[in-house]
Amino acid sequence: MIYLRNVVSKAVFLLMPLCFFAQQDTLYYDAQWKPTTKINAAYFRLPVVKVGELYQVKDYYSSGQLQMEASSLYADKDFWEGKVVWYNADGSKFQEGRYSRNRLHGDFKTKLKDTWLTASYEH
Repeated sequence: MIYLRNVVSKAVFLLMPLCFFAQQDTLYYDAQWKPTTKINAAYFRLPVVKVGELYQVKDYYSSGQLQMEASSLYADKDFWEGKVVWYNADGSKFQEGRYSRNRLHGDFKTKLKDTWLTASYEH
């Protein structure tokens, strides 16, 4: 009986780390992008989704409107790869750029009133 209990407890212990990596909760941020609770949130991030080799990241305003969408090389860290787009609270596009290994590369566009401003980055 003691032997069976030890085998079961070891099996549970070995499976626990897998559960932690498989589950990610919604993250909540205040207006300064500091972690906070749901009730104090200005923004939130749903659990990331792996698409190929990258993780799809989407941030939202507390209203539910999309604030940013990007791809990251890591599930638990903002390390941008490819196109990143930011939106205003009304859903209109505010900024967009391309990243290579978390560094801007190519055109980065920002909308100022009705005009798009473009800066080019090389690395």
